[in-house]
Amino acid sequence: MPDRLHLLVCENLQREVAAAVEAEGFADVAVSTFPAHCNRPRAAWDALLSIAAGERNGNPTQLICGPCGDVPESYPQAHGRFHVLKVERCCHLFAGRTIVDGLLDEGAYPLIPGWLAHWQDYVDPSAPDPERSRAFRGESATSLVLLDTGVDASSPELLRDLAERADLPFRVIPVGLEYFRLLLTRIVLAWRLERDRDTSAAALADANRRSAGYATVVDLIGGLTRIMTEAEAIEHIFDVFTALFAPASMVYIPLLDGRPGRIRARPAAPPESDATAGPLAGSADD
Repeated sequence: MPDRLHLLVCENLQREVAAAVEAEGFADVAVSTFPAHCNRPRAAWDALLSIAAGERNGNPTQLICGPCGDVPESYPQAHGRFHVLKVERCCHLFAGRTIVDGLLDEGAYPLIPGWLAHWQDYVDPSAPDPERSRAFRGESATSLVLLDTGVDASSPELLRDLAERADLPFRVIPVGLEYFRLLLTRIVLAWRLERDRDTSAAALADANRRSAGYATVVDLIGGLTRIMTEAEAIEHIFDVFTALFAPASMVYIPLLDGRPGRIRARPAAPPESDATAGPLAGSADD
């Protein structure tokens, strides 16, 4: 039974995910990353599946990504051991759609610390101003807004540098990790519930098998009360042991005054029956 949940996230989200996992004390959660694909071709679906298969060691995987993950539209959110949480923008993981979309409606361009730490990989500061502007929602961005999760103390300074290069006003909104921790907690608890449900189902199936076995034993032994002769009783005992254990052979040796009586066997008495009688007779006191 899987005992760990494997989180696969973009490298730009790694610090927030690691901080949230540590803060919540999720000892049964492991985290790995795939390369960021901001402003580049999206991360190929086959590549994401390959990374997940190599990292999870048989455990279920939860992919958390933004638009950079090339997840097929037909792929369900939960399928087998690979679950997907894809958001329209990475910012939605930390501030929710209402806040982020409100900023976009104002013409602001919301940023997260992970993206900001590598902004020079996504924006060419030497390019002409119109080209720089296209990196921020086409040419409609009127300001930059950092949704500060608190994982990188250098984020405000990086934002100031980027704003100067892009010639745009900027501001910082401290959002912390509370929203994201709730989101991650919901994912982990859903996985634990599924794991515990599977464990309970297996335990119930085992209990039902045992109960059926006990019922068989009671039924078989109960038949002894309807038997009138010793020979019939012996044959019925053979039937009980056959039903319970399916032995290759059985030998029945009664002891009369400490000495072995007539040997019966199923199938017909094997050669070792006589040899078995001696040790059994010697252990009569036990």
